[in-house]
Amino acid sequence: MRSRLDTLALYARHLSSGAGASVIVAIIVAAAVFAVALAPRALERLGTAELQAEFSAQSPALFDLSGAGQIGLVEGLPDPTLDELVGPTDAAIAHIASRLPAPLSDGASPALWLIRTKSGKGGLPEPTLLESAIKLAIDLHWDERIRYVAGTAPVVWTGHESDEDVLEQPPIEIALSQSAADLMKVSVGDVIEYHPADLIVAGIYEPVDADDPYWAHASDLAGGIMDLETGKPPTVRAAAYIAPDSLAGLPSVFAFGDLSAWVPLDPLAYEYADVAALSTQVRQASSSQVALPNLGTILFRSGITEVIERVQGRVTSTSALLALTTSGLLGVLLAVFALA
Repeated sequence: MRSRLDTLALYARHLSSGAGASVIVAIIVAAAVFAVALAPRALERLGTAELQAEFSAQSPALFDLSGAGQIGLVEGLPDPTLDELVGPTDAAIAHIASRLPAPLSDGASPALWLIRTKSGKGGLPEPTLLESAIKLAIDLHWDERIRYVAGTAPVVWTGHESDEDVLEQPPIEIALSQSAADLMKVSVGDVIEYHPADLIVAGIYEPVDADDPYWAHASDLAGGIMDLETGKPPTVRAAAYIAPDSLAGLPSVFAFGDLSAWVPLDPLAYEYADVAALSTQVRQASSSQVALPNLGTILFRSGITEVIERVQGRVTSTSALLALTTSGLLGVLLAVFALA
């Protein structure tokens, strides 16, 4: 009987002496399981935050899905309206975003576009060593983005590019940014020699919202730049709006000009889990030209893939560090088991 009591007492002492070690083992096991379970989620959240921060830091001109090409215009119509000339193209470009695959489409808004002529030299009114290189621009929604600080909106040009007698052509009214007007030293009413007709400054404007991403894609309309090249006169480069309906008199000038279109992308709409699909979809969107009505074309580009590569490099480094930390925790766990 006493022998049995001694055995039970010995067993009780063994349990009490190992209780502390058992508790430590239990805590470490719980911590290890918790860390291993949460690490992937924490890494994904970190990657998403880093991705969105990098996307937000990019200029819209580099981040958005931006395209360049040529517009196709309906030909052979007597006295065509603006809608007849560009209506099909406007509708086609507006639907580009809706045809993008997910997840790229998750942050895409309807595309915006404008057309510019090739740059043409203009003779400034005041005797000066300055030269000007001006592009004429048409945007169907231009009046929503500017406010006039002097003058008024340009009226529709009534001439036609095919008229050979330039002297008989009425001047083309333009709207010029305040910055470009200051650099060219022109004001409302000044005439700039140009082809196929002289330009007359009808209005001088400023952007309604200088932070609107639109101006990142149309920086030459937001302001002028002074081009200083050794051995050449200083040249002011800028673009000027004309009344969109003036396109009827300038079809060839704009058909051989430049079409710019872009799909605005929301940098906060994308997650790190989608980076592989995003990279593939952007590359596919950039691999071939998009056909537009009346033989127009446009080719899109985006800097998304370069940003994704940088973010993936950082997340991979963090993942390696996390793996090293987790392996260290596992080593401690095994050691404690051995001691226990």
